[in-house]
Amino acid sequence: MSHDDLSVVSGAGLEGAPGFTVIAVMRNEMYFLPAFLDHYRKIGADRFIVVDDRSDDGSAEYLGAQHDVMLLRARGRYGDPVDGLAIDPRLKAGHLRRMHLWRSILMRRFCVGRWALQADLDEFIALPEGTTLPGVASRLEAEGVRGAWGVMLDVYPERLEELGPGAPAAKGVQEGRWLFDARRHLHLQSDGGTPKVAYAGARMRLYARHGLAPRPPLRRRLDARIRGVRTLTDLTLHKPTLAKFGPEDMFLHSHRATVPMSGRMLLPILHYRFTPALWSRVSYALESGAYAKGSSEYHQLSALLAALSETGEGFACRISKDAGDIAALRKSGNLLGLP
Repeated sequence: MSHDDLSVVSGAGLEGAPGFTVIAVMRNEMYFLPAFLDHYRKIGADRFIVVDDRSDDGSAEYLGAQHDVMLLRARGRYGDPVDGLAIDPRLKAGHLRRMHLWRSILMRRFCVGRWALQADLDEFIALPEGTTLPGVASRLEAEGVRGAWGVMLDVYPERLEELGPGAPAAKGVQEGRWLFDARRHLHLQSDGGTPKVAYAGARMRLYARHGLAPRPPLRRRLDARIRGVRTLTDLTLHKPTLAKFGPEDMFLHSHRATVPMSGRMLLPILHYRFTPALWSRVSYALESGAYAKGSSEYHQLSALLAALSETGEGFACRISKDAGDIAALRKSGNLLGLP
């Protein structure tokens, strides 16, 4: 693929290694890295392919010492805009960041014809006990598809004080009690098409509670009414998290790929947005503007944290359930297609 600016820093011997692959793009993720690797190793990952966007917190050095990690770096930066139409006519002009291109490049260079999982470092797939990623892939093969949707479920502590920064109660991903909004977030389409939003999620609940939810443009509201979409959100809750690429497949953006997707399986992605690591991420995003739409989401998050601090309110609500409870994930309709 053109525009390939990725080069291997360490772990080159893993290029043709067999087994299941997890692909990620990161910058300064030491808070998540140990738990992320441990979690995915336990559910069947054999190798990790990670692009480092110039971390300076020890993340790259940590990954360089891992036996099952191939580490890459790039000349460009995570948020650099790319002319999508110059790469492929299926891509939109002005909507592609280099990070999206890297995901397609990694799949085409290292994973054509084999299953791989795409995940950010704060995203943890929740599977039933005894279920592995290769086992999930086998079920998709039997269904005759090459991809499965994941649903982004924001997880959160009960109170703001548990996030720190520096508070004694601040907890790691594998510590303490994490909650999620136990309501169906997405409706799958029988043909595997883009899922429809059923519930906008915890962040939008919190934004609305504190008057921070933006009103979608009129054109988008009218389009949603025509298509029968009842719930609009600026947060995209679906993600083609598990996929088997052919040589011409690609990610059109973070939330859509060209592979045929399952209309039966939905994988819950526990999204650890509200952790002690959020403070530094918000600070970097506001200073750099490196994320989508000038880091607009992080401006909202910053305002939300300020509102929670001022009011003394917490994150939890009446529909909050333990994020580690597979039965609650299944009952809420956010885990489908697995026994």
